Amino acid sequence: MLKVESPDGDLRHVLYSYACHPTSSGAISRIGGDYVAFAGDLLETTYPGVAASFFQGCAGDQKIDARDPVGDGFRKLDITEVQAKGEQLGHAVARVIDSGDLRPIAGALDVSQELVTLTTDTACEQELRVHLAAGGYGAEWARHHLGLIKAGEPAKRTFSFEVQTVRFGFSLAIVALVGEMSVEYALRFNAELGGTYRDVWTLGYANEMVGYVPVRRQIAEGGYEVIDNNRHLLYTGPFATETEERIAGAVKRALL
Repeated sequence: MLKVESPDGDLRHVLYSYACHPTSSGAISRIGGDYVAFAGDLLETTYPGVAASFFQGCAGDQKIDARDPVGDGFRKLDITEVQAKGEQLGHAVARVIDSGDLRPIAGALDVSQELVTLTTDTACEQELRVHLAAGGYGAEWARHHLGLIKAGEPAKRTFSFEVQTVRFGFSLAIVALVGEMSVEYALRFNAELGGTYRDVWTLGYANEMVGYVPVRRQIAEGGYEVIDNNRHLLYTGPFATETEERIAGAVKRALL
């Protein structure tokens, strides 16, 4: 977390980050920000006049702890439970604020942007026809690409992925990425940049959404984040195995 003070030392703004999907309430028919909103409410009530902002970290494969052996392994929380989860996070941020054990941010401001070319694998026509017969979203994906092939206009399999960085000297480096990134991206950049920068924040969901972006290890595992989501988005297939290294290369060029 990061706090912003006035020249007189008064607390004005609190920015905090956590790597977890704000989707714990599921299909409850109420509009809200899930646990994030309750965390912000607690902080703004605890510190009157302060604005609280949430930065979602690399939460592509992280969910609220609501384990349930029935169904897909996670149950949906009711509003009271969602509030409890959010206030748990808010109290954690407040404890850090009140501890006074914070490090000042210093150094020149520097920003960068690079557009990295990512590619997706391509399914053969035979594979597409298998999915066409299976029904569901897989059939819609197959129908889309078979139609493009028939028209002589195969879907493009490359697109630009934006990597942005913001740094303050060597005290804080922020990496902003445009996808639902696996938490392993944040762990990797903490390990690789931590010797140069005192603190490293890696944020997903920045500016645009290109879908789930797995690390290399996850691609062979398949599953929703690797395969199914890309079919929902009508991509040609999963992200190529070199995806993680291309993104990491852009981050290193900007910050090392």
